[in-house]
Amino acid sequence: VVSRLSSQKGVDILGAALPSLVQEDLQVVVLGTGDAKYEDSFRQFSEQYPGKVATFITYSNEWAHKIFAGADIVVVPSRYEPCGLNQLYALKYGTVPVVRITGGLTDTVEEFDLQRDIGTGFRFEKPETSALEQAILRAVRTYKDEPEAWKRLIARGMTRDFSWKRSAKEYLRLFEMSIKDRRGYLQRSVAR
Repeated sequence: VVSRLSSQKGVDILGAALPSLVQEDLQVVVLGTGDAKYEDSFRQFSEQYPGKVATFITYSNEWAHKIFAGADIVVVPSRYEPCGLNQLYALKYGTVPVVRITGGLTDTVEEFDLQRDIGTGFRFEKPETSALEQAILRAVRTYKDEPEAWKRLIARGMTRDFSWKRSAKEYLRLFEMSIKDRRGYLQRSVAR
Protein backbone atom coordinates (compact mmCIF):
# COMPACT_ATOMS: atom_id res chain seq x y z
CA VAL A 1 0.00 0.00 0.00
CA VAL A 2 1.36 3.38 -1.02
CA SER A 3 -1.11 5.97 0.19
CA ARG A 4 -2.04 8.95 2.24
CA LEU A 5 -3.18 7.37 5.49
CA SER A 6 -6.74 8.65 5.74
CA SER A 7 -10.27 7.34 5.86
CA GLN A 8 -10.87 8.51 2.27
CA LYS A 9 -8.13 6.14 1.13
CA GLY A 10 -9.77 3.22 2.96
CA VAL A 11 -6.77 2.44 5.14
CA ASP A 12 -9.10 1.83 8.09
CA ILE A 13 -10.70 -0.99 6.07
CA LEU A 14 -7.26 -2.44 5.38
CA GLY A 15 -6.30 -2.07 9.04
CA ALA A 16 -9.39 -4.01 10.10
CA ALA A 17 -8.54 -6.75 7.57
CA LEU A 18 -4.87 -7.13 8.54
CA PRO A 19 -5.27 -9.49 11.53
CA SER A 20 -7.04 -11.97 9.25
CA LEU A 21 -4.79 -11.39 6.23
CA VAL A 22 -1.54 -11.98 8.12
CA GLN A 23 -2.72 -15.54 8.76
CA GLU A 24 -2.23 -16.10 5.02
CA ASP A 25 1.10 -16.63 3.28
CA LEU A 26 1.62 -12.98 2.38
CA GLN A 27 3.44 -9.86 3.49
CA VAL A 28 2.12 -6.31 3.64
CA VAL A 29 4.16 -3.14 3.09
CA VAL A 30 2.66 0.25 3.93
CA LEU A 31 4.26 3.52 2.80
CA GLY A 32 2.63 6.83 3.60
CA THR A 33 1.78 9.57 6.03
CA GLY A 34 -1.52 10.99 7.18
CA ASP A 35 -3.84 10.90 10.14
CA ALA A 36 -1.93 10.15 13.35
CA LYS A 37 -4.37 7.41 14.38
CA TYR A 38 -3.67 5.46 11.18
CA GLU A 39 0.07 6.06 11.38
CA ASP A 40 0.03 4.70 14.95
CA SER A 41 -2.19 1.79 13.99
CA PHE A 42 0.09 0.63 11.17
CA ARG A 43 3.20 1.09 13.36
CA GLN A 44 1.52 -1.21 15.91
CA PHE A 45 0.75 -3.77 13.20
CA SER A 46 4.45 -3.82 12.28
CA GLU A 47 5.37 -4.47 15.91
CA GLN A 48 2.62 -7.06 16.37
CA TYR A 49 3.36 -8.92 13.10
CA PRO A 50 7.11 -8.67 12.46
CA GLY A 51 8.07 -10.25 9.16
CA LYS A 52 4.47 -9.95 7.95
CA VAL A 53 3.78 -6.19 8.09
CA ALA A 54 6.34 -3.46 7.38
CA THR A 55 5.30 0.17 7.83
CA PHE A 56 7.19 3.24 6.67
CA ILE A 57 5.59 6.46 7.94
CA THR A 58 7.09 8.75 5.36
CA TYR A 59 6.67 9.47 1.71
CA SER A 60 9.43 8.86 -0.77
CA ASN A 61 8.80 8.80 -4.49
CA GLU A 62 11.84 6.54 -4.87
CA TRP A 63 10.51 4.06 -2.29
CA ALA A 64 7.03 4.20 -3.83
CA HIS A 65 8.43 3.16 -7.21
CA LYS A 66 10.49 0.40 -5.61
CA ILE A 67 7.40 -0.92 -3.84
CA PHE A 68 5.37 -0.89 -7.06
CA ALA A 69 8.23 -2.61 -8.88
CA GLY A 70 8.79 -5.25 -6.21
CA ALA A 71 5.25 -6.09 -5.14
CA ASP A 72 3.02 -8.75 -6.65
CA ILE A 73 -0.18 -6.96 -5.63
CA VAL A 74 -1.03 -3.36 -4.73
CA VAL A 75 -4.13 -2.59 -2.69
CA VAL A 76 -6.13 0.61 -3.31
CA PRO A 77 -9.21 0.40 -1.04
CA SER A 78 -10.34 4.04 -1.43
CA ARG A 79 -13.83 5.07 -0.33
CA TYR A 80 -13.81 7.56 -3.21
CA GLU A 81 -11.14 8.26 -5.79
CA PRO A 82 -11.88 10.74 -8.59
CA CYS A 83 -8.97 9.42 -10.64
CA GLY A 84 -6.19 7.64 -8.80
CA LEU A 85 -2.67 7.10 -10.05
CA ASN A 86 -1.36 4.24 -7.93
CA GLN A 87 -3.30 1.59 -9.84
CA LEU A 88 -1.89 3.03 -13.10
CA TYR A 89 1.67 2.90 -11.78
CA ALA A 90 1.06 -0.64 -10.57
CA LEU A 91 -0.25 -1.79 -13.95
CA LYS A 92 2.81 -0.38 -15.74
CA TYR A 93 5.15 -2.10 -13.28
CA GLY A 94 3.37 -5.43 -13.67
CA THR A 95 1.88 -5.27 -10.18
CA VAL A 96 -1.72 -6.46 -10.02
CA PRO A 97 -4.11 -3.96 -8.41
CA VAL A 98 -6.86 -4.82 -5.94
CA VAL A 99 -9.21 -1.82 -5.93
CA ARG A 100 -12.57 -0.72 -4.66
CA ILE A 101 -15.12 0.02 -7.37
CA THR A 102 -15.23 3.82 -7.25
CA GLY A 103 -14.37 6.72 -9.55
CA GLY A 104 -11.25 6.34 -11.65
CA LEU A 105 -10.46 2.95 -10.12
CA THR A 106 -13.56 1.60 -11.85
CA ASP A 107 -12.48 3.12 -15.16
CA THR A 108 -8.94 1.75 -15.10
CA VAL A 109 -9.06 -1.71 -13.51
CA GLU A 110 -11.11 -4.48 -15.11
CA GLU A 111 -12.13 -7.48 -12.98
CA PHE A 112 -10.08 -10.61 -13.66
CA ASP A 113 -12.05 -13.58 -14.98
CA LEU A 114 -10.12 -16.84 -15.24
CA GLN A 115 -12.60 -18.61 -17.54
CA ARG A 116 -12.75 -15.78 -20.07
CA ASP A 117 -9.07 -14.84 -19.56
CA ILE A 118 -9.82 -11.13 -19.25
CA GLY A 119 -9.20 -8.36 -16.75
CA THR A 120 -6.34 -6.40 -15.27
CA GLY A 121 -6.94 -6.74 -11.53
CA PHE A 122 -9.37 -7.54 -8.76
CA ARG A 123 -12.21 -5.33 -7.58
CA PHE A 124 -14.58 -5.15 -4.63
CA GLU A 125 -17.72 -3.08 -4.27
CA LYS A 126 -18.57 -2.29 -0.67
CA PRO A 127 -16.13 -0.38 1.55
CA GLU A 128 -16.14 -3.25 4.04
CA THR A 129 -13.43 -5.39 5.56
CA SER A 130 -14.89 -8.69 4.34
CA ALA A 131 -15.18 -7.42 0.75
CA LEU A 132 -11.55 -6.26 0.76
CA GLU A 133 -10.37 -9.54 2.31
CA GLN A 134 -12.21 -11.57 -0.31
CA ALA A 135 -10.72 -9.54 -3.17
CA ILE A 136 -7.19 -9.86 -1.77
CA LEU A 137 -7.64 -13.60 -1.23
CA ARG A 138 -8.95 -14.03 -4.80
CA ALA A 139 -5.78 -12.32 -6.01
CA VAL A 140 -3.50 -14.39 -3.75
CA ARG A 141 -5.17 -17.66 -4.79
CA THR A 142 -4.82 -16.77 -8.47
CA TYR A 143 -1.15 -15.88 -7.92
CA LYS A 144 -0.48 -19.22 -6.21
CA ASP A 145 -2.79 -21.60 -8.09
CA GLU A 146 -2.84 -20.17 -11.63
CA PRO A 147 0.70 -19.03 -12.49
CA GLU A 148 0.15 -18.96 -16.26
CA ALA A 149 -3.09 -16.98 -15.91
CA TRP A 150 -1.27 -14.64 -13.51
CA LYS A 151 1.42 -13.97 -16.13
CA ARG A 152 -1.25 -13.12 -18.72
CA LEU A 153 -3.02 -10.89 -16.19
CA ILE A 154 0.22 -8.97 -15.62
CA ALA A 155 0.89 -8.69 -19.36
CA ARG A 156 -2.61 -7.31 -20.03
CA GLY A 157 -2.17 -4.68 -17.35
CA MET A 158 1.23 -3.62 -18.64
CA THR A 159 -0.13 -3.05 -22.14
CA ARG A 160 -2.95 -0.70 -21.08
CA ASP A 161 -2.47 2.85 -22.36
CA PHE A 162 -3.58 5.62 -20.01
CA SER A 163 -1.20 8.19 -21.47
CA TRP A 164 -2.05 11.80 -22.25
CA LYS A 165 -1.50 11.02 -25.92
CA ARG A 166 -4.36 8.53 -25.85
CA SER A 167 -6.53 10.88 -23.76
CA ALA A 168 -5.87 13.78 -26.14
CA LYS A 169 -6.97 11.66 -29.11
CA GLU A 170 -10.16 10.73 -27.27
CA TYR A 171 -10.89 14.38 -26.41
CA LEU A 172 -10.30 15.36 -30.03
CA ARG A 173 -12.71 12.65 -31.18
CA LEU A 174 -15.37 13.90 -28.73
CA PHE A 175 -14.89 17.53 -29.80
CA GLU A 176 -15.19 16.55 -33.46
CA MET A 177 -18.38 14.60 -32.74
CA SER A 178 -19.77 17.57 -30.83
CA ILE A 179 -19.01 19.97 -33.72
CA LYS A 180 -20.55 17.55 -36.21
CA ASP A 181 -23.67 17.19 -34.04
CA ARG A 182 -23.91 20.98 -33.68
CA ARG A 183 -23.65 21.47 -37.46
CA GLY A 184 -26.38 18.90 -38.01
CA TYR A 185 -28.57 20.65 -35.46
CA LEU A 186 -28.04 24.04 -37.15
CA GLN A 187 -28.78 22.60 -40.60
CA ARG A 188 -32.01 21.04 -39.33
CA SER A 189 -33.00 24.35 -37.68
CA VAL A 190 -32.41 26.35 -40.89
CA ALA A 191 -34.37 23.80 -42.96
CA ARG A 192 -37.47 24.32 -40.80
